[in-house]
Amino acid sequence: MRKPILLSLLAFVLSSLGAAAQDGNVAVMQGGGAAGTFATDSLAANMPSNGKDVIYSEVYLDTVTLKARTKINNYTMIGVSYGVTMTSASLNPKVSSQIRPYVPGYYSILLTHYEKMFDYLPYFGVQVGFAHGNEGYRFKPAGKEKTLYFYPNDLCSEVKIETWEIPFMAQIHFDSQFLKFMGSAGIYGGYRYSIERTMSPDVEHTIFRDYIPKFEEHKYSFYDTDRQWDYGIMGGAAIGFIFDPIEIHAGALVRYGWSSFFAPDSRYPADCEYADRNKIYYRYATPLDIIFNVSLHVHLTRRYGKTTKDLRKEAHDIVYGTE
Repeated sequence: MRKPILLSLLAFVLSSLGAAAQDGNVAVMQGGGAAGTFATDSLAANMPSNGKDVIYSEVYLDTVTLKARTKINNYTMIGVSYGVTMTSASLNPKVSSQIRPYVPGYYSILLTHYEKMFDYLPYFGVQVGFAHGNEGYRFKPAGKEKTLYFYPNDLCSEVKIETWEIPFMAQIHFDSQFLKFMGSAGIYGGYRYSIERTMSPDVEHTIFRDYIPKFEEHKYSFYDTDRQWDYGIMGGAAIGFIFDPIEIHAGALVRYGWSSFFAPDSRYPADCEYADRNKIYYRYATPLDIIFNVSLHVHLTRRYGKTTKDLRKEAHDIVYGTE
């Protein structure tokens, strides 16, 4: 008499838990006999459909409790960013009097795609964009020692350059439900389309004073010896705050250019009495900038749950079956 009552109670409990399992939170499968064999067909019927995997836990003699685990899809997002650039240059020979000004006006549009490696490791992605950037350099004022820092070819103590760039970077990321930590590295190519020069003070007291009119002529234009095509490497780190389908990122990038601002053998003007020294003084200046930026991204495909591809596959399997 007691055995039928216990079996009825067990059947009622299992049916209640089975209904709860359809929500994707907990699934309990009834075993057969004391050995507690697992019913795989029942497991497939009760798998959650909200983009979560099922893992095993708490195995008893005749029941197995299943818990849902978040599953991240391959997904794509588009975003915009804005930031400031701490501009500087890698100089040869080195100049210790350089100042690093903060220049606003870095902005970009970015397309990011995350793809699981081997369809298993959800830590990798690629990012490509189109950006407006800033480059240049600035030297300290002469001070008491009356030492002037400028390049004789352009007589500048400060140069501001604006560029258009195309960055392409590989990205590694680690996600939680609301946070993301990212590191990126890659290359960029660009074009220097605008320049503004500031003449070094007291140039009129040097042997280069005769070239001041030439400086005024090129204050907002490039010399023939300037290089306008730009390319190099860049990388950085960022933290993201996720409010699905929105992500807000804050981070920093380091950009190191491989294209000198001017031809390396053009230290002195071509018609200068020191022009023959251009082949001796191999002088160059390449960009070395730090960019601090924030960005806003919108998911174009689902980060969690069934994607359009998943739904199409299910519909195909229902109509044509699985083979």
